[in-house]
Amino acid sequence: MEVLDDCERGVRDLVLNKWQERLLHLALKSNHGSDESSIAGCFISFVEGYCYSTREQFVWDWLKYHQHHHGTGYGRTMRDHFSLVAHIRRHRDKYPDLNGKIRKLAEMAADADSFGNACLALMYPAYCYAKTIDEDPSEFVRYMTGFTHSHPDAMEAMSRLCLFIENPETILISIEDSGAEYDAVFRERFCSGHATASNTPVATVKCAMKEAEMHVVREAMRIGGDTDSVLATAMLLYKLRQKFHRIQTLQRVLESEKL
Repeated sequence: MEVLDDCERGVRDLVLNKWQERLLHLALKSNHGSDESSIAGCFISFVEGYCYSTREQFVWDWLKYHQHHHGTGYGRTMRDHFSLVAHIRRHRDKYPDLNGKIRKLAEMAADADSFGNACLALMYPAYCYAKTIDEDPSEFVRYMTGFTHSHPDAMEAMSRLCLFIENPETILISIEDSGAEYDAVFRERFCSGHATASNTPVATVKCAMKEAEMHVVREAMRIGGDTDSVLATAMLLYKLRQKFHRIQTLQRVLESEKL
């Protein structure tokens, strides 16, 4: 048995090392690291010595800086975002004032279904910066990250991470195991509106329904993706567990009333 256990550990370590090598290879595709490291690095460079005045001016100055200094490892949605910023900068006659620029950015940000895209990578450095300028950190982070096509589940994950920074115990919410089985009907009802849900195996969600919160994060990591996608996927699974539990509770109440 000990030999078998050692063999199993060896295989597991080998698979883990191969996975880590793959992640490193993907990160090195960019001359500036991954998109997350590029985003965080750009932001830190930008705020050094920046003279803060208003949120609106800060956001526009930051987006201009990011568009000009970003790395090469970004996906299509962020590349579209950079093109939009460049378009607004070129057409000053169409967007002569700051409010017009902000409105256009907000309009386009709501017109895409990215599953992370910068909000989670920016969350902690932006949170720390907000404290230095006497802004409410959570509100400041949510405002400034709302211009890059961020998916609602990613934004909610970001809000929970802000709460976790302020009080680590707030994220440890226990959800009673309903004991019910996950099926295709449930997936169709709650996953159809999420771009990443199609990559989430039914067995994964079924398992996440019954396990502790930390297991949800592990499952999201196993599914894969970059940092933003992993945390957003975890947020989706977490929300699915909550909805599933509420449905099962309601069903039990209705059945008891019939009796």
